[in-house]
Amino acid sequence: YLFVRVVKARYLPTNGSPIVKISVSGHNVNSKPARKTTLFEWNQTFAFTRDAQDSSPILEIIVWDSPEPRLLGGVCFDVNEIPVRDPPDSPLAPQWYRMEGGGAQH
Repeated sequence: YLFVRVVKARYLPTNGSPIVKISVSGHNVNSKPARKTTLFEWNQTFAFTRDAQDSSPILEIIVWDSPEPRLLGGVCFDVNEIPVRDPPDSPLAPQWYRMEGGGAQH
């Protein structure tokens, strides 16, 4: 499985409740709307099957404003470059990623 954990975002140009759309291997999921604290927080984990036959190994994570559908930014990863770990190992530490496009500033 490929596990994607969406934790939080900062510097989003919105006062709404943004959602995250995740696409990989033809599968698409949406997060719940973010909780606004000092940052925007989702703290959700999604699981996708890893398909060795997949012709497009790209993981796309896009943040949309809600309730109005306005692109805030996104980031893409090559699934083949995502680290693999075995269950007894400790989880990978969360990491900040810079979003591109939309109104994201950082």
